[in-house]
Amino acid sequence: MTPEFTKAREWRLAKGWSLNDLADRTGYSRSSIVWFERGTTPRGTPIDEFSWFRYRRICQAIEAGLENEQFSWGEGV
Repeated sequence: MTPEFTKAREWRLAKGWSLNDLADRTGYSRSSIVWFERGTTPRGTPIDEFSWFRYRRICQAIEAGLENEQFSWGEGV
């Protein structure tokens, strides 16, 4: 089974995006993306599941074409 961090890197590369491109789209720093793609924190501990959940969700939104959508919390709908 392919590790999550490998999938994350392969997804970005398949899109043809640099680290900076994905940072601009997600709001994550370039260095945070590097750590996700390594699967560890700067201290060498594995990235926790909640952090992966959040990272996957923003990548899902980008994949679905929602990156430029304004979220209004249901106001004005």
